[in-house]
Amino acid sequence: MHHSINIAHMGRFFLLITFLSGFPAFAEDFDPQGERLIYVTFLELEVAEKPRFFELIFPSFNLPEVENGKTARVFDERASFIEALSQPPRTDFPATNVAKRGIVGVFTDPQFQITIRAALKELALKEIPASSIMARSGEHALVQDAAKRWGIVPVIGADGYTIDLEYYLPSPGEAFFPDGPGSRDPERVTIWDGQTVAWAEEKKDRSWRIVFIKAILMDPAGMPVNDEGKRNAPEK
Repeated sequence: MHHSINIAHMGRFFLLITFLSGFPAFAEDFDPQGERLIYVTFLELEVAEKPRFFELIFPSFNLPEVENGKTARVFDERASFIEALSQPPRTDFPATNVAKRGIVGVFTDPQFQITIRAALKELALKEIPASSIMARSGEHALVQDAAKRWGIVPVIGADGYTIDLEYYLPSPGEAFFPDGPGSRDPERVTIWDGQTVAWAEEKKDRSWRIVFIKAILMDPAGMPVNDEGKRNAPEK
């Protein structure tokens, strides 16, 4: 259940910031040395052909091919591991219209701003819709905007500056786990506070789907913790 919805401005974008119902308790029990939070923002684009704006930062980027039927999983519990080995390997994988998918790169904020300005110009857009959420370290957060849905599990690194992201990016209108929990592996990456991950998939018809994920460390009052986060935080 959503507690409140606010509109904030960051750079050239209007971000929809959704605060979880439990968040107000953090402000009431504010402790300057208390638990840190992660403010995560998603921006998604669909384009008809390979975008040129990525090449400004990553001139030779290339996505790995999707190998249907090839998977790799890590199990948290031995029982689940043994159960999986007790079943015969699956061979009836559904067909996919995705040819390539993966991380394009990780952007510093100046690189991200350059890329976004180039994307707006190339695609003749005024702005890119974005959705955000505030989560505790290790929480499983789900963000939805119409048919688009993104899942994220952010974990703050021991150094206080890095963030481990485990993210789930199902195609619009589709389930991430079409054949039940654990039937598909999430993506994982580690970034510095305030950086942005660029993830993309190229479909067999040559169209592209692109998702940007930005993460900023915040204190319990919703203020950026580090200098990089302060430069990228939404305005109050």
